[in-house]
Amino acid sequence: MLVENHLLVAKSAATQIQQLAIQRRKFSSDANSAATQIQQFSQRRKFSSDANSAVGHSATQIQQRRKFSS
Repeated sequence: MLVENHLLVAKSAATQIQQLAIQRRKFSSDANSAATQIQQFSQRRKFSSDANSAVGHSATQIQQRRKFSS
């Protein structure tokens, strides 16, 4: 009876360890996913900023050309 109890405790502990390992992997995966999303978002913001800068620069050049031609 005592041996059976020890086996049950060991199985229970093994199950808990497996569940913790699964949770840890899921957390790690979720954290990596969040980091990837943040990185993609910052790249989109940088692209948007670069595009706005290029548009602003082009508009400034057009205004300067108009000023010089008139």
